[in-house]
Amino acid sequence: MKNEDINLMSESTLPGRPAATETTPQSWQQTLGRIAARLSARSMVPVWLMVIFLLSATLRFTGVNWDAGTHRHPDERFLTQVITGVRWPSSFGEYLHGEVSPLNPRNNSY
Repeated sequence: MKNEDINLMSESTLPGRPAATETTPQSWQQTLGRIAARLSARSMVPVWLMVIFLLSATLRFTGVNWDAGTHRHPDERFLTQVITGVRWPSSFGEYLHGEVSPLNPRNNSY
């Protein structure tokens, strides 16, 4: 094969396929400019707000029951212990006296 044949083969198109068109960098810049103008238009604000809302809702409500009710997080476990240790006072005077009130978590060794 000659070099001319190789050049002709690389420049030719396959049967049934349209010839590739060359794009200039300027046309790409114009295309990107038009896309950016459309995405930053005021009419896109509601669309972007909806996208942000749906993304945040998806992240918030995915894996809600991550601990399967076992209270593995230290804060949840502590709150469960405090709530189970608190009891109602036997008198109104005991309720008003914070140092002996059973509603005060500090009186229950917490």
